[in-house]
Amino acid sequence: MHVSPTMAAVFDGVLITTRSNKYKRLTTLVVGKGEDIFQVPAVMLSTISPFFKAALSGDWKEATEDKVELPEESPLIFGIFLEWLFRSQMVSTGWEGYLTGDHDTHLVELYIFADHTQIVELKDAIIANFHSRATDLQKLPIPTLKMAFDETPEKCTLQQLIIAAWLEIPAHKVSLLGDVVGSVPSMAKILIMAFGRRSDESEERYLCDAVGEYLEGKGAKESDPPQSVPQKKRKKLMRPYA
Repeated sequence: MHVSPTMAAVFDGVLITTRSNKYKRLTTLVVGKGEDIFQVPAVMLSTISPFFKAALSGDWKEATEDKVELPEESPLIFGIFLEWLFRSQMVSTGWEGYLTGDHDTHLVELYIFADHTQIVELKDAIIANFHSRATDLQKLPIPTLKMAFDETPEKCTLQQLIIAAWLEIPAHKVSLLGDVVGSVPSMAKILIMAFGRRSDESEERYLCDAVGEYLEGKGAKESDPPQSVPQKKRKKLMRPYA
């Protein structure tokens, strides 16, 4: 199983110290195309996720066999989910041990997994993490942005946070918009629709001010102009909950 030694110890402790039968029913999860195997107390999955609760109850095959197959999910991301499930917070040793490499890409992937499995508490934790350091959303790689806008519901909180962060990028970095237009058209469309300008008195120009100029240079159609969003209202795009 893909779990850290820290989490494995916690898991063993739960099984050893509890005398409640509810933890003794284990569900086998087959994750990814490589069919990585995980075993988790069914009650822990059912409590946190309506998706797992439905799958592990009633007359479903998954319930009778205590086995759930998740071929489209990543074993690595599922392992991170288990770290969170047992730790219930994002600053624990076990949790951070799994967020290696591109930390924020892992968080986006985890948000997508939480959306698939209806784990609202996990989505809230990820959003709170990003909300506390929103400028980092300006640095997400283009493939990660594409994933965030292609694989999550339209106008979800993660998308709103990303858009709000991008509207604060200084205008001299407008060249970034070219990659977004070419690779993440759904995000580019939202940026255009959220187009707004700082007041004329402001000495600093932002990316949202340069969007129209950039599009004009790319042959934007006058019949489909961006809609202006006043500066004071743009801040409302950032919400703390999923």
